[in-house]
Amino acid sequence: SNAGRSAADHWVKDEGGDSCSGCSVRFSLTERRHHCRNCGQLFCQKCSRFQSEIKRLKISSPVRVCQNCYYNLQHERG
Repeated sequence: SNAGRSAADHWVKDEGGDSCSGCSVRFSLTERRHHCRNCGQLFCQKCSRFQSEIKRLKISSPVRVCQNCYYNLQHERG
């Protein structure tokens, strides 16, 4: 499992992702790519519109995360 990896070292390089990991929309000038700060994958604006703090990365203010990570992180907190 990749749960222990730290954020920066597994980010998908921008050139490496040409479509959203969530909905597969293709990135373009208007459809920008965004990294989920938790899993490091690339998402469109819509799929990464969630915000959460990430305790294991010592991030205590809300940062951009994907939907999946958002739910996992909220669940973790409770």
